Amino acid sequence: MLEIHNLEEGLGLFKTLGSEVRLKIVWLLARNGEMNLNEIAGALGLTNGAITSHIRKLEECGMIRIHAASTGRGSQKRCDLVHDRILLNMLNTPEEKQTKVYETVIRVGQYTDYAVNPPCGVVTAKGPAGGLEGVRSFAHPDRFEGELLWFHDGYVEYRIPNLLPPDNQIVQLTISAELSSAEEGPSEEHSSEITFYLNGRQMGTPEYFQPQDATSGIFSPAWWKNKALSHGNPKLIVFNRSGVFMEGRKASSSGLGDMNLDETSDLRLRLETRPGKLHHGGCAIFGSGFGNYHQDIVVRVHYMPSDQTAVREAESKYSS
Repeated sequence: MLEIHNLEEGLGLFKTLGSEVRLKIVWLLARNGEMNLNEIAGALGLTNGAITSHIRKLEECGMIRIHAASTGRGSQKRCDLVHDRILLNMLNTPEEKQTKVYETVIRVGQYTDYAVNPPCGVVTAKGPAGGLEGVRSFAHPDRFEGELLWFHDGYVEYRIPNLLPPDNQIVQLTISAELSSAEEGPSEEHSSEITFYLNGRQMGTPEYFQPQDATSGIFSPAWWKNKALSHGNPKLIVFNRSGVFMEGRKASSSGLGDMNLDETSDLRLRLETRPGKLHHGGCAIFGSGFGNYHQDIVVRVHYMPSDQTAVREAESKYSS
């Protein structure tokens, strides 16, 4: 995810994306993953020469990357997206300069606690964790390499590394992950309600997840044939002192509030589905080697000095 801290900082990117051709190139790469120049030109009905300058400008602004790949008969240039999400902070206030951010990536199989019921499983890039099916795969050491997990009901919990320096306090947590229901089919009966918890506290109302179509995930291995677990949707969840926000929608006014998360705090993120819900299709979490988005669970931690005046200023910033 690319974070732009103010409008001036994003001016170059905005100008670059102000072209219909360049927007189509970004859309193609978001949909199809890595592509070579011939594939991009063909999809747009243009020549390689006509898209060269557009590709260069997208690379210069950091939106895409280009690398050479061997084909057996030489090499070809291939492109993929660097960022699949852009977060824009509109204000450039004095207190914003005090706010710092660190980003950490948690692999899907690096949960620290779980209690799940079948159908369920953990899969690595090579196959089921430890060659085991069902609940047993959740306890096998290979699960640390897990790229996809799913369960019908229960939970998995992750510990977010706390890297705050002394005398600082967390003012916002941003979680980005590819998630879906764990059942096949576009009907309502296969959808799911997934609840998020931070340090044991429910963060907002359950989020509603639709099952996905049965097309193969762009990054899923060729051997993976489970159509019910092909890919998910990218989800952005924001916890701050003003509330909980799911894809920009305010899900709760009870966010970080009085949690007072500092450098001594344990940070535990739990995803849970419960039996008896109207929409009970389970939970699936996709890592960088499965699904349509080449990422694991990405966490961004915003923090600033613990001085209470600074914290109150941060509250006004993040609620705007």
